[in-house]
Amino acid sequence: MLRHPLHADPPRARPLGEPLVSTLALLVVLLLVLVGLLFLGALGYLAHRRPALARPLTVVLTGAGVLVALVVGVAQAGPR
Repeated sequence: MLRHPLHADPPRARPLGEPLVSTLALLVVLLLVLVGLLFLGALGYLAHRRPALARPLTVVLTGAGVLVALVVGVAQAGPR
């Protein structure tokens, strides 16, 4: 017997042993953080070696803000 979509069964609760976030999403976030930290270190080193480019702390903090925005975007898109 076919059921109408509006009368479908309600979604089941998540079992206790099932993870909230997939392992793949956690791996992607971890890799993004590691690559981002490497990039931030490179920005800090570049700004330290060439002071005419920018103040090192400003460059690193701006890069950190971008990294946080990327991580939040990936984390929000993960559990769908």
